[in-house]
Amino acid sequence: WYPDCMICLTAKRHTRFDCGHLVACKACTEQLVSSAQTCPVCRQPISRTVFDGMIPLPGRQPTFESKEIGLQRLVTTLAGDDAAACEEAEMVVCQRALEETAHVFVDAGVIPPLVRLLTTQRPSLGRQAACCALGILAASGAHAEVLAAGGVSALLNLLGSESAKGTPSLEYAALALGALTEHGGPATAAAVHESTEHGGGLRPLIELAS
Repeated sequence: WYPDCMICLTAKRHTRFDCGHLVACKACTEQLVSSAQTCPVCRQPISRTVFDGMIPLPGRQPTFESKEIGLQRLVTTLAGDDAAACEEAEMVVCQRALEETAHVFVDAGVIPPLVRLLTTQRPSLGRQAACCALGILAASGAHAEVLAAGGVSALLNLLGSESAKGTPSLEYAALALGALTEHGGPATAAAVHESTEHGGGLRPLIELAS
């Protein structure tokens, strides 16, 4: 996550080119496209710009975009309906949460859509990533925000769901609950009590531990 356009050196990097590089702000990108210039990094032709709504992902072409834009993309993607993109966004949160302070993600509004994703029917890997990200954020100081977003209820419901049985999602959910308990014990206990009163149960967690 780097803040500046490599052309004007002042504005935020905004648009990813066809080749995959994200190195220019919106204004400089428009100038490059209108004058039929090539990518400043690899000199590949820029016939059009693509992926301007795409999140920064590890293992792909360097994104070099600002933290603010990266977080905006993450939140937009997590709140969307594209299951594959959500899964990738969750993996990015897991990675970045180990490098950034939790308040960065709290301020960007990352936690509510992560909690919501626990309640959707998705492939196991996506739910594992959501549990992992919430656990890391809870352990990094955002336990109160995870609790406020309904994290305990969502994790308990995941533990009791038929679709999660026999998958690693159960272990990741238990680890996330453990992080919440360690860093916000009384509040987590209260949330567990409230959840069990409304139909959530501890039986799946007890069975997992036995």
